[in-house]
Amino acid sequence: MSLSAHTSRTARLRARAAIYQALRAWFVDQGLLELHIPPLASEAIPEDHIDLFAFDGAVLMASPEIAMKQALADGLGSCFTMGPAFRRGEAGRLHRPCFDMLEWYRVGGGLGELAADVQALVATACAAAARVCPTLAPAAPTWEHLDLCQLVQDRAGWDPATAYQQDRFDLTLVDVIEPYLATRAGVLLGGWPAAQASLARLDPDDPHRALRLEAYWGGVELANGFVELQDPLLQRRRFQAANAVRQAHDLPVLPLPDQFLASLPDLPACAGMALGLDRLVMLATGAADIGDVLAYDPFSPQPRGPRRNP
Repeated sequence: MSLSAHTSRTARLRARAAIYQALRAWFVDQGLLELHIPPLASEAIPEDHIDLFAFDGAVLMASPEIAMKQALADGLGSCFTMGPAFRRGEAGRLHRPCFDMLEWYRVGGGLGELAADVQALVATACAAAARVCPTLAPAAPTWEHLDLCQLVQDRAGWDPATAYQQDRFDLTLVDVIEPYLATRAGVLLGGWPAAQASLARLDPDDPHRALRLEAYWGGVELANGFVELQDPLLQRRRFQAANAVRQAHDLPVLPLPDQFLASLPDLPACAGMALGLDRLVMLATGAADIGDVLAYDPFSPQPRGPRRNP
């Protein structure tokens, strides 16, 4: 590693610490309670393409969602957490098998609150990075709201809300939509088809669409949020459908999280979002690879050579 690269990486690690401190202070100022979630869980949410690490009869959490929603169901109120998440087989410029996730929930909130939160958090991160490494940190992006179903109609000529096909949707997202998003600054992408609802409620004004929001910065997927579903029967059917997709892709079928499902009727009306902290720090410090903002990177697809004194 050259001296200039080492200096830039050191500055980015200092910026990372400043960003974490600033984000925590922002949430505390907003009145949200920080939760400390252990990384092990006895249950897991079946998701289409996420492979999990098993550990001594438990799983390493792909996200803290199960634990946080059960805390919400117990009446804890609006809350956030910052900590590690784990996903097998994910390594590349934007991925590591172990990464840090920020997740938060606003009781009584909706997609408008989540959109405002993302814009404020990115601005907070950029300001913190600029204080530590002003020559590396870019300005916070400007943001625009786009509707995914409308975007697919405009750029690919079909409507995933009324004519959904899984493979066609996946290909359109990768080959058409994401390259277009890479030409934009900040995008808050709503209007997801109902088949992509996952753990989100459907839009009461248009049941073909889900109350889901994703945030992209320069084409990099940064955050994913929902107005949270409270119906355990519908959520069970969605998990069963996700397991069918997993089986088709040779991923293990996961036991349904019965304890989590039993807690859903007590979940208050709320909106929640998960944000990749490594990606946020990478973008807020002008880095090209997540490895450039990690103090220790054992899963790098391109291991660093030995450090040498200049």
